[in-house]
Amino acid sequence: FFFFFFFQAEDGIRDAQESRGLGDVYKRQSLSIIFLMQSQYPPGYQPSPNDQPYPQAYPQPYAYGAPMGAPPNGVPMGAGMPGPYYAMGQPPAPPNPMTVLEGLSSLWIHQKAQYLESLGCCEFENEYTVYRTKTGKEGEMQRDKDNVLFKCIENSSCCQRYCCSSFARAFKMDVSFKNITFDPATRSYISSWTPFLVLERDYACTCCCCNRPFIKIKLTEGGKEEEIGRVTDCWSMCGYVYDLRSSDEKEFYTVDGSCCQCGLCCRCPCGPCKQVDFGVLDPSGNNVGNISKVWPGCGRALFSDADSYSLTFPLNMTARFKIMVMVAAILIDYRHFEDSPADNDENRVFQS
Repeated sequence: FFFFFFFQAEDGIRDAQESRGLGDVYKRQSLSIIFLMQSQYPPGYQPSPNDQPYPQAYPQPYAYGAPMGAPPNGVPMGAGMPGPYYAMGQPPAPPNPMTVLEGLSSLWIHQKAQYLESLGCCEFENEYTVYRTKTGKEGEMQRDKDNVLFKCIENSSCCQRYCCSSFARAFKMDVSFKNITFDPATRSYISSWTPFLVLERDYACTCCCCNRPFIKIKLTEGGKEEEIGRVTDCWSMCGYVYDLRSSDEKEFYTVDGSCCQCGLCCRCPCGPCKQVDFGVLDPSGNNVGNISKVWPGCGRALFSDADSYSLTFPLNMTARFKIMVMVAAILIDYRHFEDSPADNDENRVFQS
């Protein structure tokens, strides 16, 4: 007896080339499928469910790399063309940080811990890292450690840090945006930091309503400095009020926190001591956001004064005011939660 078996050939193996099996069918298919399946974000980036993708920051053609040739006639650049017109494996051009902020409704500020400061004789320059946020298993907001946005690094003299209280000392703070570039020579991705903001604070010996401290915010893109606004620590009888005002003083928001919060004087990890809240109010007095100092962890709380803050604000708030909310959180940290060798009871009389 003889048995004959007939197999139908797969599409794509009908030419005269020698086949290496069914896998050869898929190896010889168009690379356009690979382009279409690539993410619009750089490698290793995981977008947060709380954030919107930024199509304006990453138009689809630049999501796949640099252009390889001219697009078809009648198709404008940036119109969402498929990827075969672009070199595979190259990241998009870095987006404008102001454009990225427009698609965010929350941020997380994490201060770098300096454990030598717990000895009481050292005071280092503060450093803050700003992250995107994500939703935890129980629905709470958490820091997304894989998605770093900004770094804020203080520049101040030893005299200011050791002889002036944290509430009064002068400093400059550089704010840099994380940038991912592609090196064609090594075919690898390189992370770098591009400065785009400068925060300036002058020394201020404050007493009640006199000589209140403020931070000026300057945009430094394009080699030019442009003041976009300032955050002022206002005097209040029964709370803590911060004024967020644009450079033309036509728009403003207010950050308001009650002085009757246990977390202001106790760093316990439970109950009302675990969190300190400051509301973000629009010009009409409506609460539209929040700045919360959250529990930093046992090790950081016991051996350093480093803190963490979660920020929420409306999605339609302008990027400039979102930056001001971030700066207000940094000023709150200096005002209430920063300990330095010069912070003693005598100096606090002039810090009301």
